[in-house]
Amino acid sequence: MGRVLTVRVSVTTYREEDVFRSWPHVCDLAWPGKGQVYQDGWKPNPAMFASPVFAGVERRGVVELAQGMLEEFRLGGWNAATIARVKDEITRLAALMTGLDQALGDWQPQTANTVTNKIEDCLDSLEEKLNRFYN
Repeated sequence: MGRVLTVRVSVTTYREEDVFRSWPHVCDLAWPGKGQVYQDGWKPNPAMFASPVFAGVERRGVVELAQGMLEEFRLGGWNAATIARVKDEITRLAALMTGLDQALGDWQPQTANTVTNKIEDCLDSLEEKLNRFYN
């Protein structure tokens, strides 16, 4: 690292549309009332994501989806059947997100890449369970 320039290891989602198409039911639980599930994926309502104070665009990538699921699990009004159905995956997702934060903080991109794959697998599992539940 230089005096002024800082090196960071981070993750980002290239195309948010891939998130909406891959995990529509997870999006619906993570971001309640901010979009709708359709046959071809989840469609966000842009007005619901607009922040009246911050003029920037709110990100809706894989990390934000996982964080939204964890937050809604802790604070949301999910019914008992939904909680029972997703509890194991949510516990696993929380551990994976902690592992990702640690890998990024320790400058371990290979470990972070492995964890991101596991996060996506966990989201796949959540989507599968939710899809069976809602359909």
